[in-house]
Amino acid sequence: MMKALVTFVINDLVIKVVSLIIKVGKERAVYLSKKYGFEVVGRHKDNVYVNNQYYDVLLMDLYLEK
Repeated sequence: MMKALVTFVINDLVIKVVSLIIKVGKERAVYLSKKYGFEVVGRHKDNVYVNNQYYDVLLMDLYLEK
């Protein structure tokens, strides 16, 4: 699915940046995102609430050069 998303946006003439968030601790998701060119650009503290607990999320962007 990640490959299809990246392929789609690379071929789009308007999209310049793709952003996503990943819950801290999801190292496989971070690895996969970096593999496709995403980079960590920030972090939101206590941004996600799951099972009565708050978690930080990483902000990741993929910059497309046109």
